[in-house]
Amino acid sequence: MLSILIHLGATVFAGYIAGRFAPHGAAAVNGGIAGLLIFFFVGVLSLLAAAGPSPFELTMLGLVAAVLGSAGGVLADRRRIE
Repeated sequence: MLSILIHLGATVFAGYIAGRFAPHGAAAVNGGIAGLLIFFFVGVLSLLAAAGPSPFELTMLGLVAAVLGSAGGVLADRRRIE
């Protein structure tokens, strides 16, 4: 359970960092891409583990990673404007 929370927090943080370095207006897209890159890394590691997740679980986690990464990017973009 703790590893899932760490993964979700890292996804938001990666989106935030990507959003800070993105051009104005593209922070959500860059944050989503950063979230998906972290998802692919964790997905490959979980597939290499003994008990890999089902394709449905991987799809849902990928969707959540993209949304959380985009949220981190939007948060970074809003903080830059203020």
